[in-house]
Amino acid sequence: MSITKEKIQSLSKREREELLAMLWDVIEEKDYEDLLPQETTAELSILQERLEEYKKNPGAAINWDDFYKQESQRINNAKKGN
Repeated sequence: MSITKEKIQSLSKREREELLAMLWDVIEEKDYEDLLPQETTAELSILQERLEEYKKNPGAAINWDDFYKQESQRINNAKKGN
């Protein structure tokens, strides 16, 4: 590796932050996927798709409390036979 700890320490705070952001982007893009089981990678893909959908239309999402209430009602109705 051609980057040493001393070289990193000689960078300005802003340069270190930029380096960290670049490294995180690289790690986030691919590196961790090789360490995950196939099922986890597939689930992660679904979560990433849903996040992109949310970013396109955040108004279509509901908050956790509303979701919980709706699902609780649906389950209770199913138990009652409705």
